[in-house]
Amino acid sequence: MEEQGVLFHLSPNVVVTIFDVLLLFLGPLCGLLGGAVARHIHFVDFLKAHSDKVISESTSDIERTPLKIRNSAVHMFRNEAGPNPGMVGAVLGFVVALYFIGAVSDHLTSLARILALCILLGYQAPSLWRTQERIVSNIVEEKVKAILGQNSK
Repeated sequence: MEEQGVLFHLSPNVVVTIFDVLLLFLGPLCGLLGGAVARHIHFVDFLKAHSDKVISESTSDIERTPLKIRNSAVHMFRNEAGPNPGMVGAVLGFVVALYFIGAVSDHLTSLARILALCILLGYQAPSLWRTQERIVSNIVEEKVKAILGQNSK
């Protein structure tokens, strides 16, 4: 007798449902979506803060076109922005999906809540990354100062 929603059995007690497969595919996509939104917002803020620098460094007055200014801005942003939030969000979405496989009820609302969590984590990924980077940088700086302080005595 076939159970409803079961795609296949991994063992007599472990089944894979359509919701598990949807989680594996849609979790990373939702994380990617959240990361893309965060990157876009960060890019707009970057343009507001550095618009004069972007325009002055893009090209000479004769060659200045919107496309060249945009390309210059994107190049400057990539050098400053750090890791791609879309990829970080997709990885977080995949990890969340793996965490919830088999642990949720087979209802659409459960799937929607987990996918919303993936979007939110994807959106927060860049700020979490920058915060962690600052903390690690401060710890390393303190240890280097402590080592250099001991060596100078």
